[in-house]
Amino acid sequence: MRGSYPVFGGSTLVRAAAVLGMVAACARDRPPPAPALPPVTVVATAQAPSATSEPAPQTAAEAESPSSEAPSRAPPAPVMPDVDYWATPQVVVDKMLEVARVKPSDVVYDLGCGDARSLVTAAKRYGAKGVGFEIDPRVAELARENVRENGVENLVTIEETSIFDVDLSPASVVFLYLTQRLLWRLVPQFEKMRPGSRLVSHEYAIPGARPIRILKVPGPRNGPADDAPEEGTVLHKIHLWKIPWQKQPTEWGEGSR
Repeated sequence: MRGSYPVFGGSTLVRAAAVLGMVAACARDRPPPAPALPPVTVVATAQAPSATSEPAPQTAAEAESPSSEAPSRAPPAPVMPDVDYWATPQVVVDKMLEVARVKPSDVVYDLGCGDARSLVTAAKRYGAKGVGFEIDPRVAELARENVRENGVENLVTIEETSIFDVDLSPASVVFLYLTQRLLWRLVPQFEKMRPGSRLVSHEYAIPGARPIRILKVPGPRNGPADDAPEEGTVLHKIHLWKIPWQKQPTEWGEGSR
């Protein structure tokens, strides 16, 4: 069996030729393909600091810049003395020095020295060296001013410290005007003093220690004497001990310190 072939007319050939011409024109007007992009390289970058990461260190310029704020610090707590300051009348000071038999070779300590009148008097009258201990800065400055005004800086010094931190072994005489509670706390320091050392106290006795002498002295309630009216005269008690002292029964115990 034989096959047959299609026959194209003239108009069909013309239309085909027109279509091919349009395709060729579009191909000529199309822009060239874009060049291939280079491969992307991933670079690791530093992560932002987290809430728990260390802050970046300051440069020298940033540290010295006035705009940089220093961390705030709480101001130091004010020093509070254990007892209020009451000056010993001069007439009582004189009698305490006399009872303790202060001499030029003595070293006098005053625990809670106040205006240092006992040390100034010991230095001027007997030529004795003295050290005052005062924790209140304002009262310590008052003591230094009194020492300067009386010209005994070569014999008397004032230290701004707690009386419970003082080594009493260099002292041969100790002046006291403290409550019994504070005197009881000082007993371990008293017992380390050299034999023959004397302790003299205005008004208050040392718990558990028998004094070798007690006397009463009339005088104003508070020093100095020339500032107090005569009608304010009272009897002041003075106690004297000598190391080693004789112990006596007391109600004070370790828990009282």
